[in-house]
Amino acid sequence: MVACVLGAQRLARTRLARTPMMGLSHGTRRGVIGQFAVLLASGSISSSARASDLALPALAEGRRRLYLVRHGETDWNIDDRIQGRTDNPLNDVGRSQAAALARYLASAPIELVASSTLMRASATADAVAAYHPSAPRVSDERFVEMGFGDLEGQKLSDIQPRYKATTAAWAAGATGTAWPKGESCDDVGERGLAGLRELGLLGNGPAAATCPRHVLVAAHGRFNKILIASLQGERAKCSEIAQGNTCINVIDLAPDGACTVQVLNLRDHLTGMPAQKNLAPV
Repeated sequence: MVACVLGAQRLARTRLARTPMMGLSHGTRRGVIGQFAVLLASGSISSSARASDLALPALAEGRRRLYLVRHGETDWNIDDRIQGRTDNPLNDVGRSQAAALARYLASAPIELVASSTLMRASATADAVAAYHPSAPRVSDERFVEMGFGDLEGQKLSDIQPRYKATTAAWAAGATGTAWPKGESCDDVGERGLAGLRELGLLGNGPAAATCPRHVLVAAHGRFNKILIASLQGERAKCSEIAQGNTCINVIDLAPDGACTVQVLNLRDHLTGMPAQKNLAPV
């Protein structure tokens, strides 16, 4: 994997096989997207909050732009409980965050909206999709959160020694170390890259011929950290990457895996919203 280089935006902007959809039926999901669209058309959503201020450089010829975002807040986020593959919905704050994210990205030229199959990521992607009605909406289980096995549902403060031992092993290069009955860093990184190849964002396979140039993927905190670090060729450093709820990462990708990180953990769209609890990183 060719390591990423850092775009000029990174430091300046850093703050704070498609599978069937799971959870909501296709009709219900389209209904949710339609509700967001009605709010937009009716003027219930402030037009002043629509314009994206990403100020990104032009996308180079032969490259594609990945808008990788994290889902909105859930009750388990507030409780500092490890979610993993547990399928929790967004809470009220999380839905407001998703709506703010969607408004912020309304003017971005997004041509495909993909997500994890878990509810919290799917709902976040649906909010964005409401502003991009011509963009296909797909789900892929390869974008779900890391499987934390026996740790899921536990408070991070209660399992710190075990948690730190595993993340320390990754940092030391043992990225094959897995959670008890869960996944390893390598497991997540490889399936995430496979998901990008399936969309056509990486490689020169059949999907690349039809993949649009601007693609959004809504996923999860630890998943995003591992995927970004994998693209950078530094998977062992995944824990050094911050990912707040509904953060935006923008990564320009070449077919051979070379990439440029333009934006990392951007959360400008949450400015003016109630202050969040200082959540422990997972």
